[in-house]
Amino acid sequence: MTTAIFGSWFRVGTTYQPADVRRWVAGYRPRADAALHDALSALIESGDDTAPDAADRALLAVVDLPYAMIKRYLSVGRQIPDHAPEFAEQAAAALFAMRYS
Repeated sequence: MTTAIFGSWFRVGTTYQPADVRRWVAGYRPRADAALHDALSALIESGDDTAPDAADRALLAVVDLPYAMIKRYLSVGRQIPDHAPEFAEQAAAALFAMRYS
C-alpha cells in the first residue's frame, strides 16, 4: 500500500532542478502543510501510542525520513532507485513499532 501512495511521488521529477523545486514548494506549501498536519493528527489520534514523542516519531517516519532519502539522490542528480518506497515503508514501520519502557 505504501508503494501505491509513495511510488509515483518517489519517481516524479527525478531531474528536478533546485529552482523548479522552489517554485513548486512555494505554490503548494500552505495547502500541503495543512493536509500533512491533518493527516498526522488523524494518524496519531487513531493509534495507541500515547507517548509524549508520538507526534515527532510520526513526522520522522512519514516526512523526514522519506524526504532525506529522496534528497540524497536528487542532490547529486541520480535517479531514485525502485527500492526506495519499500525502504521508506520498512523504516516507517520500525519507527512506529518503537516503544519506550
